[in-house]
Amino acid sequence: MSDRSMESKETHKGAIMEANNLKYSFDDILNVSVNRTGKKQYFDTRTYTMPGASQAVSTWNSGVDLIDTRNSYLKFDITVAGGNADFGLGSVMNLIKELKVLSSSGIELCRTQEANYFHKFVVRSRRSANWQTTVGALMGVDQGVGDMVAGTAYTFLIPLCELDLMYDLYDQKLMPANVASGLRVEITWETAAIALVGATVTGYTISAIEFRTESVTLADSAMAVLNKEASTNGLEITYDRVYTTTKNTGTALDDNIEIRKAVSLAKKAFCVIVDTAARVQANDSFVAEPYSHTSADFRLGNQYYPFQPIENAEEGYFNYLRNYNKLKSAHETTTTLQDFESLGQAQICASFETDDSLNLTGLPLNSSRILECRFTRTDATDVKAFVFLQYTALCRASLSNCSVKI
Repeated sequence: MSDRSMESKETHKGAIMEANNLKYSFDDILNVSVNRTGKKQYFDTRTYTMPGASQAVSTWNSGVDLIDTRNSYLKFDITVAGGNADFGLGSVMNLIKELKVLSSSGIELCRTQEANYFHKFVVRSRRSANWQTTVGALMGVDQGVGDMVAGTAYTFLIPLCELDLMYDLYDQKLMPANVASGLRVEITWETAAIALVGATVTGYTISAIEFRTESVTLADSAMAVLNKEASTNGLEITYDRVYTTTKNTGTALDDNIEIRKAVSLAKKAFCVIVDTAARVQANDSFVAEPYSHTSADFRLGNQYYPFQPIENAEEGYFNYLRNYNKLKSAHETTTTLQDFESLGQAQICASFETDDSLNLTGLPLNSSRILECRFTRTDATDVKAFVFLQYTALCRASLSNCSVKI
């Protein structure tokens, strides 16, 4: 009998056994994960008072475990001084001005400047009203006016995926131990005048701060496979980073803002314009000025996004919904047309993805293809513009080092 006939016969017999539920053999690896537990990652100190200590540092000690960032969070208490306060239309993320994450070997994995402004405008754009009252409630979203009474400690939780895009890994991957072990997280705190709404507030204190990470322990056989891959090709994870450009436009009605950053895959960008006079203690500093643009777009080389300049708020809102994939998706957004026009949520948006249903699509930026945000407005108030560029980064982790490509 030929080898092919023997193979066909064995396959037929195996199919019969499996169809009759008589197959009793198992794979070599019965369980990839053998344990899941919650761990604390501490900061250099547990208390920070503003004004004063402006930066907090945490070094993770996760060992050989992988981290499920979607089930992990940052926890701390906040106590305001001088008077009652709230976060306005923002959240507890108002307190975080800048977030920087470094690998154990000192490689910068991400650096998000003006993280509080980025989060406020993104979270209200991509999340639904139901999210605001559930997960968002843990972060202080939509607090009542003056909800935080001076001298009383309030506890808030920030899911890591909301803390920074770096923790929202593509394809819902776990963060490898090669990356998580020795990870250094640096948080720069915002001033009370910008972060909080309350005319008499003099400062705030952060206490009992710590990361709560969900650690996953793999079976020895699974870890051996990962370590072998790490020692040869390296373990690769992809995620999004944010580059921030700010400019004091003043009372000028026309402005062009250049975003000088070289990246391989630029995904999207948006610009928010904030009234400078609103950036004071008694007002909500995270409110965009009412939409008054008669022309707005982004230019990349000789290409324009959108293809024709936006001339009114209705077109701007349509482009805004397209940028956050709300026209093709059933997911809701909290932002209404009225919010976009006059209630502090106006944005100038552009998407550079060649297909918004696929990962790893985008356009390159370099010295010969500089991204530029252009707008003309009718309201001559004194303003400051914030432009955020979202792009893809790739981290390759070996057994002892990390490298990042953008």
